[in-house]
Amino acid sequence: MTSQSSTKDPSIQQQIILAAQQLFRLYGLQKVTMDDVAREIGKGRSSLYYYYKSKEELLDAAIDIEMREILADLSAAADKAPGFEEKLSAYCMARLKRSEKRKAFYSTLDEHIQNAGEMTEYMKMRETIHLRFRQLEIPLIKSILQHGVKEGKLRKLSTKEQDTLAFLLLSALQGFKKEINLKNSYQGIGPAIEMLTAMVLQGFRP
Repeated sequence: MTSQSSTKDPSIQQQIILAAQQLFRLYGLQKVTMDDVAREIGKGRSSLYYYYKSKEELLDAAIDIEMREILADLSAAADKAPGFEEKLSAYCMARLKRSEKRKAFYSTLDEHIQNAGEMTEYMKMRETIHLRFRQLEIPLIKSILQHGVKEGKLRKLSTKEQDTLAFLLLSALQGFKKEINLKNSYQGIGPAIEMLTAMVLQGFRP
């Protein structure tokens, strides 16, 4: 993840990242330069390079912020739900809906891909983002599972069991997401999430 000095102005950092995100959406990753971003915010190159040393570092920071915003939304959705079943269901539905927003962001980027080399770099970027987000997301899933243990809904789970169950839940949601994309509809997803939650309860009950 990108680390920033405490002497750097957070409001300017946000301004830079928002400008970069907008330009990436309009023109694609390959065409946007640091000079473009500097012009967009009305600052010189030296000011921009003080905050971010390269376009890759800027993109990394923008992605990191977006991932943490998504994670905060997922956590908030789970926190608002009263019990374990509701928390897990709320997380699953919020996860699928946020995936739609991520899909829209990716779509605006890949519209500008013009050759196989750019496509290769783009797919590498997506895979990297996927792995990074998963590392952030798994602790949230584990906290929901631990809530189920505290409520007496689930038996005590080993670390390996928690990791495996988190993987299974994420894999199931990946399948749900493909179904939503295929049908362009959430029809049937609610009952599927309820059944997924019931399977977790049945499989790991005390």
